[in-house]
Amino acid sequence: MRRKAMLHEGTSFPVGKIAFLDLYPLDYEEFLIALGENQLEQLLVSRDFSLIIHIIQNLLMFIIRTWSASYSVRLFTEFNNPTKKHG
Repeated sequence: MRRKAMLHEGTSFPVGKIAFLDLYPLDYEEFLIALGENQLEQLLVSRDFSLIIHIIQNLLMFIIRTWSASYSVRLFTEFNNPTKKHG
């Protein structure tokens, strides 16, 4: 017969090999490390804000250009397709 430990009245769980861990939320640097973003974590820790701003600007420009290019291609294929009838 398996014993059960009581957490409090009406709540129990089976007793066996149980390991309790005290877990705490990650701070942002720990989160980046967990994602494998060690270089980004080191950049943030360095507090080199001019470099951080430069990198963010470059990333945003890349994202905007990528979106703009895909949007332009979609518009071109929709409206400049001679085999497709419009209207």
